[in-house]
Amino acid sequence: VVMVGNARPEKQQRLGLEVFARLPGPATLAVFTNDATGLREQWKDLATTARGDVRFCEGRAVTPGDLARAAIILHPSSSESAPRCLMEGRASGCHVVAFDIGDTRRIVADGGSVVPAGDRDALFEALACAVQASAEGNLSRSPAHFPSVADYAATLDALGSGR
Repeated sequence: VVMVGNARPEKQQRLGLEVFARLPGPATLAVFTNDATGLREQWKDLATTARGDVRFCEGRAVTPGDLARAAIILHPSSSESAPRCLMEGRASGCHVVAFDIGDTRRIVADGGSVVPAGDRDALFEALACAVQASAEGNLSRSPAHFPSVADYAATLDALGSGR
């Protein structure tokens, strides 16, 4: 599982850690952020009961290679217009678990689970189902929406113009 976002309150990475910590089985979360100081402290508290492992990838951008190795993107953000990390993740075939904000639903389409904004329990349930499906080899890695850079650019253009 990958979570991407700068250390800003609206990215809700703390919520993402809380949701991840509730998973009943083992999993790994890679957190890509500019500053993980507060998140590391939070994870120390959560890790005592969590069954998963968290790696903090601080100060570097997520790359296509990182996304190619990931099965799931967890995106708990409360404020976005057209989240680029979701478009890039879908281009890599990642399953997305996210709140329904901005153009998230259009970007994700059938490539993940988009739950009502702010519904922590729905976010947890969607993540737990995706992790279980991935563990069983039943999670599609189909890059359905952006098979090429040209398609990705056309989608960015369409989202930016409201088409």
